[in-house]
Amino acid sequence: MSIQEQFISTTRLCTSCYTVSSQNLDTLLAKPGDGRRGYSWTTTRKRLHASSALGCPLCTIIFNHTLKSHYYGVPDSWANAELIERWKAGDEEMPLTFFYSQHWEVEDGSRVFDKIVVQPDEERGGKGSGIWLDVAAEKDEPASSFVKIRPENPDVNSKDAFDLAKSWISTCLGSHDKCSNTSVPLPTRVLDLRTVESDGLIKLCISQGKLAPYVALSYCWGGPQPAVLTTATLETYILGVPLASTPQTIKDAILACRKLGFQYLWIDALCIIQDSSEDKAREIQKMGFIYSNAILTISASSAKSVKDGFLKKRIRRDEEPQWFLLPFYLGEDNSRSKISARRFTTYRTSSEPLNTRAWALQEDILSPRVLAYDSYRIRWQCKTTYYADGGKVDDLGLDLNQSQKLVPFSEVKWKEGTFPDALKAWIKVVETYSMRTATFRSDTLPAVSAVAEYFGRVLGDEYLAGLWKAYLPQCLIWFPHRSDDYDFSQFSETNQYIAPSWSWASFNGPTWFGHRFGMPDDIEIHVKVEECSVRRALEDMRFGEVIAGHLTISGFLQPAICSTRKQKHQSMAFRMVFGVKELEPVPLSHSTPRPSTEMPPHPSPETFIFYPDDPKDFLRKEVHLHALLLCSFDSLGGGVRLIAGLVVSKITLGEKEGKQLWVRRGLFHGSDRNDNFKGSKKALY
Repeated sequence: MSIQEQFISTTRLCTSCYTVSSQNLDTLLAKPGDGRRGYSWTTTRKRLHASSALGCPLCTIIFNHTLKSHYYGVPDSWANAELIERWKAGDEEMPLTFFYSQHWEVEDGSRVFDKIVVQPDEERGGKGSGIWLDVAAEKDEPASSFVKIRPENPDVNSKDAFDLAKSWISTCLGSHDKCSNTSVPLPTRVLDLRTVESDGLIKLCISQGKLAPYVALSYCWGGPQPAVLTTATLETYILGVPLASTPQTIKDAILACRKLGFQYLWIDALCIIQDSSEDKAREIQKMGFIYSNAILTISASSAKSVKDGFLKKRIRRDEEPQWFLLPFYLGEDNSRSKISARRFTTYRTSSEPLNTRAWALQEDILSPRVLAYDSYRIRWQCKTTYYADGGKVDDLGLDLNQSQKLVPFSEVKWKEGTFPDALKAWIKVVETYSMRTATFRSDTLPAVSAVAEYFGRVLGDEYLAGLWKAYLPQCLIWFPHRSDDYDFSQFSETNQYIAPSWSWASFNGPTWFGHRFGMPDDIEIHVKVEECSVRRALEDMRFGEVIAGHLTISGFLQPAICSTRKQKHQSMAFRMVFGVKELEPVPLSHSTPRPSTEMPPHPSPETFIFYPDDPKDFLRKEVHLHALLLCSFDSLGGGVRLIAGLVVSKITLGEKEGKQLWVRRGLFHGSDRNDNFKGSKKALY
């Protein structure tokens, strides 16, 4: 049996795809502008379909793409009716080209690539979008000199996986200047794992300030915990409890901790007395220090609950892209190797179960080193770098550990009205945090309190229910971010007080800030904060839960009215005009939208974009809206002056007192060519 026959028999690759992918490296390694276009061949949809039915992975990918791309690969003459019919029937020849792309030069001068592209051959009239494939090579393959990505190891509990993790830890501790490695006291209680191998027991250790490295666990509880520390079980845990009695995520964390060579492990359910409100309050206040002082945080990111565990073998679902083998010929000597390929996919760590939970964000941000057990691989992040099993680091969403680099920002001087880098980082944290969920709405502020405390030290400022006093006008410029198909039922009807209406914490959902509509760092503030204060649930917890808040702010106020017509290209945003008096707003039904209402006559033709905090509420008959100007700034392109501010209305507080206060209803922004607030009277909000 020939090499080709052996390869085809083991990979199910068809003869045509074997021929295409086995061309010499110099033929297939295309570089933009060098005139090379890879290897060109022709096929038909009918041949692709037949080969796909026999199991050829590359033909399957190309054929499935033709089902989604209109007249994929048809030459310029596709408008010919006869040709179109042949294409639909699967008989029309499609000119395609296959090449290696995204390549660059490395230090030794060799060429490296990380993508394969299959696309219509434009020089032969082919039309349509390209198909991108990820590529990887095993480290012992000759192809590994050209392909630096490795297939992920699905067995995260293997010796190879732990050796890789230990190499990341060793590199960080030994050579990363930004990553601290100082001896710190253990938390109040930790699990001592020394006797796990000998007698199968884990013992609770009362640390009494002992200096030693320890590991912290970040994980999803997923409901009531089958094993927790209580006042009744405290002595039992000190004497030792069987490892077998703990849920799977705890078992896996203990196993990983021992294999990585660490003796002490901190787990909240087993190191905080869960039925003691005093102990919980005291230890929760220390959470920031616990995670920031841990030598390593193990993140059970793929586990939905403590019962799931995170060391099981990773298996991709059938509908997800799978690796398959392609031949690879190197250089002039035509030496043979092989590479792995699969349909290109971008994996977002934000989709991991743990990364949707509110409490887990501060654990991730404050930990100096995180070893994450994602759904398909292990991943590393520290203050210096990211690593991932296989070498490919996909879109990680928020660069969480950028917050770790904020300390130098406290030494930077900035002028009034601009955003310090630390404040921009805080806004980024809030935007990411607001997309996560908490079991209890009352945890909204406590679940990010450790991060807020960290930023408080950096900014040197007073924290007011999620906002910073010295930059209060900038912090007020937040608005709900909703998609076009936003489900109104997600608005929770609750009388529970979470935060004052001017705080982003009062809104239950994704929140964005002014930079999202082009607001620059340098803005002109048009309000004066007269007074701002909050009353905390526990006065000694300055960054925790609040039970009341008050803001007095003076600025320019205008009556406003909003249309029921949504702003074009804006998700749940509406049109608004200013200066209209003695006119009732039009009610809006959230279940059966009314026909769009035309704007009334107004001295200014300008309209503004209005983001309501609650679309069910802002156009009720009894709600009269006003616009409060917060700031103005030049558009990014220049030439246009833009403004932004709050939309507010009056409410009566208490039937007996009859006290009237203003409450926030949303945010507006837009151009101010006609100086809409000129002549407005200043008012207190």
